[in-house]
Amino acid sequence: MIRSLRGWRKHLRRQNLASRTVEAYLADVADFARWMRKQVGGFEPSAVSRDNIQRYLEQLRRGVGANKAPVKPSTVNRRIDSLRSFFRWARRRQLVDANPARAVQYFATEPTDLRWLSDRETRVLKDWLHEQATLRDRALIMLMLSTGLRVSEVAGIRAGDLDVDPKGHRGCVRVPQENRRMRTVPLNRQAVECLLDYFEQRTGTQKRVPRPPFLSRHNNPLAARSIRRAVKRCGERAGISGLTPHTLRHTFCRNLFLSGAGPEEIARLAGHQSTVQAKHYTQK
Repeated sequence: MIRSLRGWRKHLRRQNLASRTVEAYLADVADFARWMRKQVGGFEPSAVSRDNIQRYLEQLRRGVGANKAPVKPSTVNRRIDSLRSFFRWARRRQLVDANPARAVQYFATEPTDLRWLSDRETRVLKDWLHEQATLRDRALIMLMLSTGLRVSEVAGIRAGDLDVDPKGHRGCVRVPQENRRMRTVPLNRQAVECLLDYFEQRTGTQKRVPRPPFLSRHNNPLAARSIRRAVKRCGERAGISGLTPHTLRHTFCRNLFLSGAGPEEIARLAGHQSTVQAKHYTQK
């Protein structure tokens, strides 16, 4: 492997990214390096220009070469993300003077059917939760809005995965990843307050996270199916039809984008395998 790619791989692994994400990033840049060797005889980061990258991407889209099919725009856009990430790292290491991939434009993709809550819907939902929902449902949905956790991840939360501070009203949730690492997602103040209220109802104190954190009506650990039903029920009663855990997840990611987060940060906090998904939250 090229020396600079080995250094970048170490950097990516320190970012707590999923192993498949790291390998996808490496494969993307390695493919570009092979293309550069065919074009100019070698791959030297400092010698790469924006024009080199643009021609490489255009060839991918056209499927240039024998038996090569055109590459989908979403896949090409992931290559752009990978190259931007690599050259951003290379610039910090003073291997290049500038990031040649920074100004490369993304390719248009097909519209998606992702659904996230509008600002008005979010306000309506929060108002209803604070006025009429049970403490459990309020804490559950505010947790999901605050973290974007998948329903399976919420169902798998253990007491030790939640860290909430009753005094500072700060906290985080740790989510196991496939590479045996933990994804840490911060909790906002509203979510912490709702969790503390629910935990106090369960245990009589805000100083201890109950085991398990969420219970069903029959005092069993709350399963994914029950979480989906609770979210749907609360949405309907708040006047928001079709509310799902994934709607809350998409809302979290969309809000990250609106607050200035880049694709890599969205992917890291949401646990996406790559930054391609993050592009969808820049639409509309």
